[in-house]
Amino acid sequence: LSGQIPAALGWLPTLNTLNLSSNLLSGQIPSSLSSLRLSLLDLSHNRLAGAIPESLSIEAYNGSFAGNPGLCSQKVTYFRRCASYSGGVSPVIRTLITCFSVGSAVILVLLAYLCYLKKRSQKQDDEARSFKDDTWNVKSFHVLNFMEDDILDSIKEENMIGKGGSGEVYRVSLKNGVELAVKHIWN
Repeated sequence: LSGQIPAALGWLPTLNTLNLSSNLLSGQIPSSLSSLRLSLLDLSHNRLAGAIPESLSIEAYNGSFAGNPGLCSQKVTYFRRCASYSGGVSPVIRTLITCFSVGSAVILVLLAYLCYLKKRSQKQDDEARSFKDDTWNVKSFHVLNFMEDDILDSIKEENMIGKGGSGEVYRVSLKNGVELAVKHIWN
């Protein structure tokens, strides 16, 4: 006999013995043979290749696969171990995917860290800057009885009462007891 073992043999529930030894059978052992309750299975001395189905890798069938150098098994000790990759993905492809994933993760972490450092540096620069050093353009909407210096001394982090899309708002207490809300508008 030559060719592959027909999978239809596994659909013969009354089959008790299957001896296909010393033929020219090739290909894989059909997994449908696992459903049979065989008292004898002999597939020895053929040209079979691939993994021996797990349910057939039992002590009762120990000599049933001899003489098939292309077979592999996770359980039968005298056969080489089957490659453990799954889904038809080769180990080289899996290694490349793993390297790409790890590399991408490292790059993302580095970018996040650089953004953090930039934001922290910008915040430190903002805190170190004095408001008196800035050029101010004070717009009055009614008569004012105070000067810029009266306001600028009170613009501190602890006097901040709000923050919006266009700037920060500070509580300023003047020397005459009047309290104001002053908005520092960002450019």
